[in-house]
Amino acid sequence: MNLVHEKFSDFIHNSLDTRAKRQQVWDVWMCFRDIKPNIHKIQNLVNEFNISTHLFFGKHDHVIPPSIGKGFIKRLKNKNGLHIIEMGHIMLREKMNEYISKVVEE
Repeated sequence: MNLVHEKFSDFIHNSLDTRAKRQQVWDVWMCFRDIKPNIHKIQNLVNEFNISTHLFFGKHDHVIPPSIGKGFIKRLKNKNGLHIIEMGHIMLREKMNEYISKVVEE
């Protein structure tokens, strides 16, 4: 019926197809549900202490979209730390190692 994006549907099926996977998803959600960082305070501290910041977002991530990074970086003095990669939500892959290494070394 095409009510849900195909990749999202695949993600749901792959993430919830066993009892163990469903439990892991639940556990992760429960761990992170109360984490509510003070974004403005973080931005102020990054600016105050001139902290080198690199934010990596998947261009095609519908879970944590790049717009979040764009909004965060707007209030930073150094706006060069936003990296939007040609990927989706799952970015922890072998090919990211080289990219991150280059960014951090610069």
